[in-house]
Amino acid sequence: MQTYFPDFELNSLYRIHLEPTSKCNLLCPMCPRSIQGASVRKTLELTEISLDDFTSWFPPPLLKQITNWVFCGGTGDPCIAKDMSKIIEYIRTKGAPNSQIHMNTNGGMRTPNFWYELGKLFPQNSNTGQLVFSIDGLEDTNHLYRRKNNWKKVMENSQAFIDGGGKADWEFLIFKHNEHQIDEAETLSKKMGFFNFIAKKALGFQHVVDGEPVPHPVYSKNGNFEYLLEAPTDENNRNLGSRTEISDSNIHGSISLAHRHTWDKQFMDDILNFDQITADALPDYERRVNNTTIHCKVLGQPENPEDKHEIYVTAQGLVMPCCWIGTVYYVPSNWFELAQIQQVIKKFGEDKISLYKNTLIEVYDSGYFDIFKNGWNKENIRCGKLGYCATTCGENNQIDDIWTHEKNERNR
Repeated sequence: MQTYFPDFELNSLYRIHLEPTSKCNLLCPMCPRSIQGASVRKTLELTEISLDDFTSWFPPPLLKQITNWVFCGGTGDPCIAKDMSKIIEYIRTKGAPNSQIHMNTNGGMRTPNFWYELGKLFPQNSNTGQLVFSIDGLEDTNHLYRRKNNWKKVMENSQAFIDGGGKADWEFLIFKHNEHQIDEAETLSKKMGFFNFIAKKALGFQHVVDGEPVPHPVYSKNGNFEYLLEAPTDENNRNLGSRTEISDSNIHGSISLAHRHTWDKQFMDDILNFDQITADALPDYERRVNNTTIHCKVLGQPENPEDKHEIYVTAQGLVMPCCWIGTVYYVPSNWFELAQIQQVIKKFGEDKISLYKNTLIEVYDSGYFDIFKNGWNKENIRCGKLGYCATTCGENNQIDDIWTHEKNERNR
């Protein structure tokens, strides 16, 4: 089963998704930085990219090629990074004319003055990008997922950004506890001056028991169970991609934080073969992956005659083919498809893909991207087909099922 892909070539790079920092002010339970809302993983290296790093990696000649920037990441909030505003100013002054800059934040840090000044870098009357505020509910619900965030501070900061002339979107991640507030939150967003209100189907509810999504338990810092994050009741708000029926689910009780911090060393030896534990736990997993055609989301698709692509750069300076791989790369896991992709990259060598040790040209010339392309057309997961790529970029995947409401773009 062949899939379509062009080559990863530097001259077709048009978008860079970069995680400015792995630091964050929150403990969102389903975020890879967090142990189910209890604490930050001890294995997470807390780093941030400085202006000097950024200008070294992306000098003006290369900068002018990149027409689209995304500052988001998987473990940190960009607005924590101390040089974030300076990096944006560098792109605005040295980069391609009208470069698109898209950035995500929970909005719960810094002062209103910071946000007011930041708003000037995302002008409402231009088509040069926007800042997305992730606000998952109202005052009585936002903190259930955005743990430790202060609602009043978020409202004050986002309003300051808009008052400073900033183009802002409100993204609303839907759970059972907040789905009844979608319309009220959208009304508030319009009143405040948000440009778009975007309701999103939450990832992470693909495992089902007797047809019902398995909830996510949330724990205190001591490891005691507090409450459940549940999938929305309304089927229209549920993410139904890559649903997998499992036979058992332990969703209550307490967790051993020490165990959660531990990386199982047996997975660090060689490239993994498909293990029998995975086959027994999810009987249909292997069949589904083997029968899935992979259409990489960051490469030009058949309908795109330009065949342009993007890359992802982690907060540690490693080049990844996409944000999905870049995010799970640092997550200790015994789950086959995550451990498999991690081992493929580690065997190739982190030193070869670090922008602290190589130029971007050298990374492209190293043959690094071939390891992914070669893994897409394998016939069987036991022979090296990349399971995580199949889950993320195969048919009926969760990523494609995120969007539930059309963007309500306002005429300003």
